[in-house]
Amino acid sequence: MNIFRRIAANTVWLFTAHVAHRFSNLVVTLLLTRYLGAEGFGAYSFVCAYVGFFVLLTDMGIDMWITREASRDLRASEQIVGNAIVLKAILSGSAFGLSVGASMLIGIPSDKIVLIAIASLGLLLAPLTLYAAAFSATLQLHLPAGFEIVGRVLLVSLVGAAIILRGSLTIIFIALVLPGACTALLNLVYARRLFRPYLVFQWRKAQEILSNAVPIALIMVFTQLLLRIDQLMLEWMRGDHELGLYAVAVKCCEALNVVPIVFIGSMFPIMSKTASYSTESLTKVYHLSFRYLSLVLAPLIMLLFLYPEEVLRILFGEGYAGGAPPLRILAWSGLFVAMGYVVMTASISLGSQRALISITAVLAVLNIVLNLFLIPRGDAIGGARGAALATLVSYAASFLCIVAVPRLRPFGVAFLESLLKPVLALVPAVILVRAPSLGPAAGLPAVLAIYGASVVAFKGLDASDYRYLRSIFKRP
Repeated sequence: MNIFRRIAANTVWLFTAHVAHRFSNLVVTLLLTRYLGAEGFGAYSFVCAYVGFFVLLTDMGIDMWITREASRDLRASEQIVGNAIVLKAILSGSAFGLSVGASMLIGIPSDKIVLIAIASLGLLLAPLTLYAAAFSATLQLHLPAGFEIVGRVLLVSLVGAAIILRGSLTIIFIALVLPGACTALLNLVYARRLFRPYLVFQWRKAQEILSNAVPIALIMVFTQLLLRIDQLMLEWMRGDHELGLYAVAVKCCEALNVVPIVFIGSMFPIMSKTASYSTESLTKVYHLSFRYLSLVLAPLIMLLFLYPEEVLRILFGEGYAGGAPPLRILAWSGLFVAMGYVVMTASISLGSQRALISITAVLAVLNIVLNLFLIPRGDAIGGARGAALATLVSYAASFLCIVAVPRLRPFGVAFLESLLKPVLALVPAVILVRAPSLGPAAGLPAVLAIYGASVVAFKGLDASDYRYLRSIFKRP
């Protein structure tokens, strides 16, 4: 199987798994928003956001670094992977204790502490994720993708059963944790057919792992602050109801992240291999990544911008239409999120992840400051709108930070170049749709059709792109 066909196959499998992941999350969100109401869903979102911070401690950047090492030589990595598994077991146990303990110390209500304890059980599964490095290294991503699909079906079934039985939030969180355990065990069983990590703990190996992984962990910590702090601050300043409206807007925008997550998940092993022997090849890979991601994301973002109320009414019901203003703002952050995925992955492949630490730290602080200033406001840019605006400005500032660092500047330039033709292609689509004020039923297909024709007219795809497509679909 040629490399383009393998990348395409992995991308399709990962896309299917992530669609299943996002679709199941959407179904669960739809069920819970209607079952719990805005206030109850706000409490649910708070617990998820809180526990999300401690997920970082279970990872510490180890997964990405181990995947990079395994992609270069799977057999030679068995010893260091075994050490990493033991190290992650120690970290995950610590994360569980800190999650529950901190919730008690900071005065979170007792009913929410119980929910946090249950949700935190998922942290203990973290060591098993390292077995997936075998699938990435051998480009057999169909296996973990298939296991993920099984887990998502089980998730929807368990949550649906909990709602039918009129279960409490406690029962719902138990239903959320169990499918992850099943998926992790399936990955373990099948990965051991490809390699057998030596489960020992050597302090020197642990130091080597941490010295390479901690920079990645710091990036992830600041990125998590950037992604989640707005929801915690909004709950603190405005309450569960407004957070519930904002959370559905965030859910819609997170659905866009399927595109860069899937594409970069498929490309990361390739980037890691090419970075070890050819900087020129890596440059070509990230240029293509920026271009294809921009072409796909631009029309999706525009649809959320044009029809936010309709999207929220259809997906979540009339009671969540108030989330339309923040959704219209947040939608544009998708482009910068995609840029961040590509830059982070390429930097880690090159071993240049330390250059991103200061950038993500600055952006996290900027986001907190903007939220503190905007959320309390009582005007049109306060509350959920303020949180959305703070997020968008912080994400957009990432581009300026990247071009300000000489080592990262080529990534920023490549991203800017990749946006030109998709943006030009959007202009006629938006004008022709908004001029007659077409509703979503006619507007959605019209935007996509006009955008596609404009991409062809502006030569958004060149001869090399068509060659790649032919190599993917021609018979071997």
